[in-house]
Amino acid sequence: RGVLYAGHDRNPPWDFGSCPKYVLLDISGRKALDLVPGENDVRALAPGVYFISEELGVRGEGLGKMRKVVVTR
Repeated sequence: RGVLYAGHDRNPPWDFGSCPKYVLLDISGRKALDLVPGENDVRALAPGVYFISEELGVRGEGLGKMRKVVVTR
């Protein structure tokens, strides 16, 4: 509860093996959280719809594929 699993330990639909940087975006596209492999604490986030995306480019310009995540209480 309150944890978003990312990485190989929970067989997620994205791959952290190639070391891209993944972020959690809110519904308006603002960065809510930088994701790390393993457990990510999402208890501080408001309930709602978020998106996991790979940041592309050296400075995070642009985004790759997105996956929807719903945070509930």
